[in-house]
Amino acid sequence: MALAGAAVYAGTRAVAYLPGLATVTGPVGLLSMNGHVLWAWSLAWAVAAVLCMVDTARRHTRHGLSLVIGLTTAWGVGYGLDWIVQGFDGREWLTAITYIGPAVIAWGLLFKVTALHDMAHPAGMQEATPQAGGND
Repeated sequence: MALAGAAVYAGTRAVAYLPGLATVTGPVGLLSMNGHVLWAWSLAWAVAAVLCMVDTARRHTRHGLSLVIGLTTAWGVGYGLDWIVQGFDGREWLTAITYIGPAVIAWGLLFKVTALHDMAHPAGMQEATPQAGGND
């Protein structure tokens, strides 16, 4: 369920940052080199959405969620730095929190799921498979 939510979140970001749809000012302009690489951000968000969907089908959580965490952190830091550069004027701090908050929540989920996976499948405790031609 969390991966499906992350896929929807990343998908909406992919659409929001399509060139021509996003307003290229402030932090968006900074992070996209005044819109010249905005397509790359949109593509990265789309890849994150697809990876989350694939991870959902494969019952694996590390790939898509890790990319979502990285992207939300990058955008949150970008908005936070822009707020600081503007002399703590404006509402970029709020947008920074709306990016960094989900990143922290997703990181916590990833950490928990990874710990549960490692508990269920400890290293060295894999199933022994009989080898052909072994000593019987």
